[in-house]
This record gives sequence, C-alpha cells and structure tokens, in this order.
Amino acid sequence: MPAYPDPAELILLVIVVVSAIIAIKILLDLSSKHHRHRYTKIVRFDLLIGIVLGMTLPWMEPIGLLGAALTAFLFLGLSVVMFLESKMISLWRKRMVRREKIREWFLHFSVTTGIIGIITTLLSIIVPPFLQLSLGFMVPLAFDSLSVLSALLEFTLPSTPYNVIFALIFELVRRRSENGPENEIRLDDIEEIAHETAHSRFEVLDAIENLVEERLATKKDGGFALCPDGMQLLKLNWEETVGRLRIQSVHIDEEIESLTKNPSVERKAYLDRLNHLLESVSDLRDECGFLTDRNWIARSRQRLSELRNRLYR
Repeated sequence: MPAYPDPAELILLVIVVVSAIIAIKILLDLSSKHHRHRYTKIVRFDLLIGIVLGMTLPWMEPIGLLGAALTAFLFLGLSVVMFLESKMISLWRKRMVRREKIREWFLHFSVTTGIIGIITTLLSIIVPPFLQLSLGFMVPLAFDSLSVLSALLEFTLPSTPYNVIFALIFELVRRRSENGPENEIRLDDIEEIAHETAHSRFEVLDAIENLVEERLATKKDGGFALCPDGMQLLKLNWEETVGRLRIQSVHIDEEIESLTKNPSVERKAYLDRLNHLLESVSDLRDECGFLTDRNWIARSRQRLSELRNRLYR
C-alpha cells in the first residue's frame, strides 16, 4: 500500500494545479488572438524544455541543484546586461539591446523555470507514496524562486507608451525647424527630455530605436535622421498629446474654480480634492515636460496652495 501524502501536501498539490489552470484560463480569455499567437510562438520551445528538465532533474538532487545554479548564473548575466543598458546610456550614447528584447529574454527564463518548478513540485508530492522515494524540495524551490525573480524583472522594465515621448521629440524638432527645414533627432534631445520630464534616457532612446526598427528613422553621426513618414507619425502623436493636455488643463481649472466658489464642502473631502488636483498638475508636468505651459503650472499650483492655506486658517 502506498503511503499517501499528508493533507498539507495534498492542499499544496491542489493549489499548484488550480493556479496553473486559472493562469491558462486568464491567458486564453483576456488576451487577444494576436497576443496569444505571439506568446505561443515565444514560449513553445520553453514549454518543451521545461517539461523535459522538470521530469529529469528531481530524481538526482545534486544534478538538479547544479542545473539550477547554472540557470541562476545565466539569469545573473542577463540582469547585468539589463543594468548596463539602463545605467550607462549617457556614456555609450547608444544601446545594444532594445527593451522588448530584454523583456522577451526574461519571459523565456520565467516560463522555463516556472514549468520546471511546477513539475518538480508535483513529482515531489506524487512520487514518494508510490515509489518509496524521497525527492528533495530544494530543486523545486530553486526553480520556483528563479521563475518569480524573472517575472518580477520582466515587469519592472519600463513600459511607457511611446506617444508622449514622440510628441516631446517632435516639439524639439519643431522649434528648431522655425529657423529652417529640420528632420534630425540630436543626442542632446535625449538629455533634454530626460532632464525636463520623468522619462529616463533608457525610455527615450528606446522610443527612438523603435522608429529606427520601423524604418521611420536612420542612425547617423551625432543623432538620428527622420524620414517623412517618421515626421508625420511624430506630428500625429504631438497633436494628440497637445489636445489631451488642453482638455485636462481646462478640467483642472474648472475643478479649482469649483473649490474656490464652494468652500463649504466637508473638510476631508475638500482636502482630498485639493491633493488630487495637485498630484494631477505634477503628473502632467512630469509626463509632458515642456509641452505644458509653465505659467499655467505655476498659477495652478499657487491657487491650490492658497486654497489649502485658507483651509488651515
């Protein structure tokens, strides 16, 4: 008679199986057909490797731990590449690897190590009662930890939409074109956008590299040259962003005016609205930088500060 696992192990088994089923269900229900096809194409080989290694490694714990250690070293190397890509742009003035490629590498790590972790966890629970073997817990724990770390790093990479950065770039090009035709993105533009907004050099350069990848710009000494279609794309994003800024600024002005005329609102609700408006003004400045009207930003902050000071009198 096999010695069945205790209730705690059965509960763990059920949690792992149900979680995996729910994750697959979410992927199938919430993602579009395009994304399902893309992810299937990316992880198809990872699933095969994960299943093979997951069925092999737990039987010999030293070899399993060696495999986990080698995987950890590869993961460390990828993390170092990510660190250099994000921190040394100002020195290199160009990047070797694009953001989406790094995210894809972390996805490969996460899926492969996750499959190994799930299979080795299931085997460590199911096998011992029937074969009288004790499979160590270190191999599943090591691969599960690597999978979680890979997923965390994948999601911590910046995922800022390109449209605002494109609008910022177009604004700089537009200002220079007042003195003559201009279709060049200068390296100094990257520094100015990073200095004037909350966008990092990594994000700005990644957006420009996307233009190059789409053949809307070409690299040249000292910067990038935009083709006509690239200029048109930047202009469309600029018009959209400027229009959104105009609508949001009008809405904020109306909210401030409402607070000015109706100070009888309950104190906590009044203060919450003030803080929300101050945060909205700061967010617009951080996101859009020199696209915003500096005078309007200063005036809005001053009016909100006066309303707050009046509240505490």
